[in-house]
Amino acid sequence: MPRLFRFALAVVLYAAVTAPAHGQSTMVAEAAPATSRPAPAPLSVQQIFEQSAPAVVLIAQYDANDKMTSLGSGFAVSPNGVIVTNNHVITPDPGAVRIAVKVPNGRVFTNVRIIYTDARRDIAILSVNATGLPRLKIGDSDAVQVGDEVVAIGNPEGLELTITSGIIEGIRLDPGTGTRFIQHQAPISHGSSGGPLLNMRGEVIGINAFMLKDAQNINGAVPINYAKPYFHDTATTTWEEYARVAPTPAASRPTPAVPPLPGRPAPSGRIEPGVYFEGAADYRQADDSFRLGFAASLYDTVSMFAAAAKDSGDLSGGTSAALFYCLAGHASKLGQLSGWVATTAQAAANDQYPVVLIVAQYCAAPFQNVLTFWESGTEYLAGNLNFQLGFAAGMADTASLLAMIGQNTGTLSSQGTTELFTCLDSHGDKLGEFASWVNTVLAGASPDDSAAEVIAQTCMP
Repeated sequence: MPRLFRFALAVVLYAAVTAPAHGQSTMVAEAAPATSRPAPAPLSVQQIFEQSAPAVVLIAQYDANDKMTSLGSGFAVSPNGVIVTNNHVITPDPGAVRIAVKVPNGRVFTNVRIIYTDARRDIAILSVNATGLPRLKIGDSDAVQVGDEVVAIGNPEGLELTITSGIIEGIRLDPGTGTRFIQHQAPISHGSSGGPLLNMRGEVIGINAFMLKDAQNINGAVPINYAKPYFHDTATTTWEEYARVAPTPAASRPTPAVPPLPGRPAPSGRIEPGVYFEGAADYRQADDSFRLGFAASLYDTVSMFAAAAKDSGDLSGGTSAALFYCLAGHASKLGQLSGWVATTAQAAANDQYPVVLIVAQYCAAPFQNVLTFWESGTEYLAGNLNFQLGFAAGMADTASLLAMIGQNTGTLSSQGTTELFTCLDSHGDKLGEFASWVNTVLAGASPDDSAAEVIAQTCMP
């Protein structure tokens, strides 16, 4: 069951009765005593290659004349044929009609099925009909530190099972997508995409995804923690079926049509609730300005929805979905949403309205009596770029969370929304105090949880 749906159910149940959320038991289990274990000794590059190379695969696409159109890498994470790679490795080439996965022992699998794809984070999880495959050990990308030694294994330019080494140069946040990437020094080339980035214990910490063409050995990998939640899911479609509908991700789910605002025609298209700034781990990696912006927007956006709920009694009349659709329509990437919010605030800066109210008005949802930390468009524009990116991320995430609740339950009750706002309001009458509380909550959260959802769950009984 998706995390957002579980939270949606908890909000609705709370509106009727007070009960433990998410099916949690009221019994408290006694923790087992902790035992300390010595950290495993680092391996040599040769040892890492010997134990890891058998699990690294070559992935190629072919046209109707059986000519290779592209190639990439991947790696097995299960003996039963679960393969991890980049989304762009399996996105169909023009003219490609089939895909093949070759393992180092020479076996080739052509019946490739799709478990999960995510174009924004550039990950894909595949399944092939195999047993007994060597598999890689999976590490924790949240534990990666700048200066750590790493090795990369892949098939650059078709040179199978090439190994390179280097160090972690940085942990970066891509402002265009709101996702993290690991910047490293282990050289990779075309064909290396999808291959593993390993620490010196032989554990996968990233999926090699790109190199900067005109830079001096700057390479990027997707954190492996982004892919972990999908390793045990079931394949949903064949690659050939996926190729006919790409670039739509195979894992996307159907959503209801957008209801109209009162007196207005329904917007065209369908909404896709989701978050841009996805994980608590992402939040912890961001700088102070970004986190301050995220906290301000979390508070302000919930305040906006609480005001709408008070005015209407609930948000089931299409307002929440229409507002989300408006935000999502300006935000195929986080940077685009941030730029649109800044432009919107600039146009209305002289009116001294709260920036969330300005945005709501531009989205044809004129809520009143909105309480904010970040009060005016002028103040918003005075913040730096990272603050504005954080603010946009918080707005998109929180509106999306509330839209998902409304879709799954048919209503977003006034009580549920105002209780959430009341909880947030009780944690600080100054932005610095509130941001400090948000930091504390997310410091202990699961790395893959949505940051906005973690805060919402914390505010539930």
